[in-house]
Amino acid sequence: MNASHFHLIVNHMPVAFAFVALFVMFIGFVSKNAAIKKVSLGLMVLTAVACGTAYFTGGAADIYDDSFPQHERLEKHEALGKTTWIVGLVGGLVALAGLGIAKRMQEVPTSLMMAALVLLLVSMYLAVKTANMGGQMFHPETRADPMSKFLNPE
Repeated sequence: MNASHFHLIVNHMPVAFAFVALFVMFIGFVSKNAAIKKVSLGLMVLTAVACGTAYFTGGAADIYDDSFPQHERLEKHEALGKTTWIVGLVGGLVALAGLGIAKRMQEVPTSLMMAALVLLLVSMYLAVKTANMGGQMFHPETRADPMSKFLNPE
C-alpha cells in the first residue's frame, strides 16, 4: 500500500464519523440524556482526528506536478482540505471542552452543545465537499462541466 492508497482509505472517515456523531447527537438532544451527548462529543473528537489524518495524508499522496491535467482541481481540493481540517479541529476542541465541563458538572451546557452542532454541520459539509472534489479528479463522470458531457455523451 502506498501513500495514495492510504489517503483514499482515510479520506472517507471524516464523513462517516461526522454522520455517526450527528445521529448520536440528535438522539442525545431528543432523549435529553447527558451520557449520549458525551458520546456524540467523543465522536466529534474522533471526527477531528480523522479530518487531520485525511488532510496530512493528502500531501504524501500528491505525486503530481504542475503538468497534471487536473492540477487546478487538485490545488482547490488541497485548500478545501485544509479548511476542513481547521474547522474539524475547532469542532474537536469545542467537543473536548464540553467533555471537560461535563466531567465537572455531570451535564453538557446547551450552548456548548449547540456550538458543537453548528461546527459539526459545517465540518460535515466541508468534508463531503472536499471528498467530492477529490473524487472528481479521477472520476470525470461525476463532474458537471462541459468536458464531462463530451466524455460521456447521452
